[in-house]
Amino acid sequence: LVQDWLQVCDQAHTRCQLKAIATFPARLIEITDWNAGLLRLAKGDACGEKYTTLSYRWGDTASSSYVTNKSNVDARHERFSLNSLPRTIRDAIHVTHLLGLRFIWIDAVCIIQDSHEDWSTEGARMDQIYTRSYLTISADTSPDTKAGFLRKRDMLGWSTCIHPTLLTPWDGATPGGQYGTWPGTTLDNSRLTGIAVPPGPRAICSGVAPAKKLTDTSILGDRGWILQERVLSRRTLHWSEFEISWECNELIASE
Repeated sequence: LVQDWLQVCDQAHTRCQLKAIATFPARLIEITDWNAGLLRLAKGDACGEKYTTLSYRWGDTASSSYVTNKSNVDARHERFSLNSLPRTIRDAIHVTHLLGLRFIWIDAVCIIQDSHEDWSTEGARMDQIYTRSYLTISADTSPDTKAGFLRKRDMLGWSTCIHPTLLTPWDGATPGGQYGTWPGTTLDNSRLTGIAVPPGPRAICSGVAPAKKLTDTSILGDRGWILQERVLSRRTLHWSEFEISWECNELIASE
């Protein structure tokens, strides 16, 4: 599904195409050997390839021993282990790999955290980093880097109900018929959406908010950087509690 969204966006969305931007990030995480869980910091301007970005919450910065600093940056240019990173970051790298991409930019790893000079340089071009990014992965439900977002979801199921009327009846729908509903919803007229899914007499009564509302009210919503990351990204893949959703300059979609 995500590959389909990407393909349509690549081929048909003129507003999502990369404009001429010369600046690359100074560093990108490169997946050098996925099976062995090996990564390295690559020079951003040397790769010349597509990269993803991660939008997330750090959480407790006191436990951020995984970050890049002056003492480990040289070693990380050689190699470092995927398992040395917290789960949310590992999940984003996993998604990048599943999409067939090799590079991802994550601020905690790609900026030297104890270097004021590096922060000044990279922070000043954060807008270009997210604009150039091929895809931003948004960990909407992860409160910190430990939680991750590739976890078992609350999958939507069906239950059977009898309802006398429909707000938007379709041909063949009869009062008192059996219709499928999402669990946890009420069956009064104010909630029944009456969405026709022919063939067969079925109505969907959904207690799940629309994708855009879920992303707008996610725990990333109160994060200072989120406005820049979301507005400037050409494409964003949102991971919510219930589903994956897509947001680009021309389309909002969900599972």
